[in-house]
Amino acid sequence: MPQLTAAPLRRLSGRLSGLIEASRFVRSRSGQALVETALVLPIFTIGLLGGAEFARALSVQGAVTNAARAGAEGYAVNQSLTEADVRCYAQQELNRTAGVTATGYCSGETVPTCSAAYCIQTWGVTADYTVGTPPVKYIKVEVRYTYQTIITWPGILRNVYLDRTTIMGLPG
Repeated sequence: MPQLTAAPLRRLSGRLSGLIEASRFVRSRSGQALVETALVLPIFTIGLLGGAEFARALSVQGAVTNAARAGAEGYAVNQSLTEADVRCYAQQELNRTAGVTATGYCSGETVPTCSAAYCIQTWGVTADYTVGTPPVKYIKVEVRYTYQTIITWPGILRNVYLDRTTIMGLPG
């Protein structure tokens, strides 16, 4: 059996103490990572949920805009439509967006009064919107919708009122 001298033993003990110090370093780094995760995760989650809420609000605003346009366009293309038909066109367009429900404006449904949830109004072809020589006629359709956030955010309104009015010139 070979004899160990003092020099190799010193080298071996130096390596072992280095490994012990490295393991302490790794443990302290994992604790630091845990603390950093605990600090960043709530901020990241709030940012993610806030972004989703904002995207949903933009989608509903687009639906309100499209509904007003669809109602006015329906009348501009076919001027024999009644105001109820124009409201129905707007309602159908509004309901194409996920999470948006409007009822009461199509045939067979009870026509709602303008409530806090949504309202579709048509102003028809009136003298107020007849201008020029020869006079150009216009139709005005207004859609209002109350957007409600999924989460109650502190310091931010839960109900946001979205509305859009479209005034479209009529041919001929």
